[in-house]
Amino acid sequence: MRWGILGIGRVTPRMVQAIRLSGEHEIVAVAARNELKLREWAATHVVPEEYVDFQALIESDRSMLCMSRSAVAASRMVDQSDAGVAK
Repeated sequence: MRWGILGIGRVTPRMVQAIRLSGEHEIVAVAARNELKLREWAATHVVPEEYVDFQALIESDRSMLCMSRSAVAASRMVDQSDAGVAK
């Protein structure tokens, strides 16, 4: 399974490590609002695609499961995406 990560908070490195430990999953994209922090984080954690817009990652043509450190934020984004609402 391919994963996209929404947000780069304190728990995100642990989520990435757990996903990668399975051996059958890969982190292919990450999104964060702060571009400088995003670039540094993606380089440190070896994530190939970076998005400064959460909605752009959700709507990307890549087949992946998106996960957020905040379930509430993720559900709001998915609800908006399903409704055709773009932020």
